Amino acid sequence: MVTASTPEKDLNAIKTKAFGLSVKEVAPMEATSVTHLSATEVGDIINKIATNMQVTPQLALAAMYLLFLKGAANIKAPNSMQVEVLNEKKEPVLLSKLDLMAAYRRVTGNNFLRRLAESLAVEISQFAEANGLRGELATRINNKLLVSREVPLNEKEMAWASSYCQSLPNLALLSSDRLPGLLAEDYTQRFTEKSKGRNQPDGLKKARKGQKRKEERSAKTNTTT
Repeated sequence: MVTASTPEKDLNAIKTKAFGLSVKEVAPMEATSVTHLSATEVGDIINKIATNMQVTPQLALAAMYLLFLKGAANIKAPNSMQVEVLNEKKEPVLLSKLDLMAAYRRVTGNNFLRRLAESLAVEISQFAEANGLRGELATRINNKLLVSREVPLNEKEMAWASSYCQSLPNLALLSSDRLPGLLAEDYTQRFTEKSKGRNQPDGLKKARKGQKRKEERSAKTNTTT
């Protein structure tokens, strides 16, 4: 405990020990700057999912890939979002976002599921590319390109067109020169749309107040005349 009589050398020792603490370990909910999980954490999550689904770790990981490609990393994606895979007996097995979130929370102690997607971004996209699948933003971005009569996304770009790929430093080498810019443009547009949505109620209130004032002035004018 630090008191008014704590010697300077002891205080310095406390500062040194505090500096060495890992925020991820002592306050996981506050570790917002940590964007990637360790290999151990990812492995633990995969094993928990495999145990819960009663499938191999490989199939559990593939189900996780599919769920992220479907949009599970989006905070607005419903917990009911799910994918279906076939186990070794060719029986259907489901993995939902709720199941994935539960396993993630048990391992990491926080709710930032996007960190898992960002930690697996390369593998998810390579899996999508190998199987002819689309990233979560592929359709949205491609539709905008078609409307503006630009060259549509090719198959490789489709596979890497996901929000969790945006932070990859070598995304241009992995996909195409233009995809990082397209993802950044899409992010900016989505952020702008969110801002407009938050501000709309206040704008409506102002408009209604202005209309009310006009009506009051008009009523006064009619009364005096």
